[in-house]
Amino acid sequence: VEGGGLQVGKILSEGVLHIGYGGRELRIESDFEVLCGSGNNTQWAHVTDQASSESFANGKVLEAGYEESNEALFVTICSHTDGSLQVGKTQRGWKNSQIGGYFVLLSE
Repeated sequence: VEGGGLQVGKILSEGVLHIGYGGRELRIESDFEVLCGSGNNTQWAHVTDQASSESFANGKVLEAGYEESNEALFVTICSHTDGSLQVGKTQRGWKNSQIGGYFVLLSE
């Protein structure tokens, strides 16, 4: 996103990147990067707003981008009501995750 840093998003089957930015879900059709890896050294952990600062301090988060202000962005996932997993982003001090164009509160 021009002037918007390096954003965290997801690629769907049509090969288009979807990112939450500015309260909307944007579709990016070209000129994006994809973070790849085996996932063997990664596991998802349940995090609440009480645990988030501890998780950041202990390096238990996956940094994958940054805002225009250079504030680091970290990958999140959540379960949607339709059973799918949705990718989003958070940053230090947030008590939510931006999934698409929406902010989802972190809770138990």
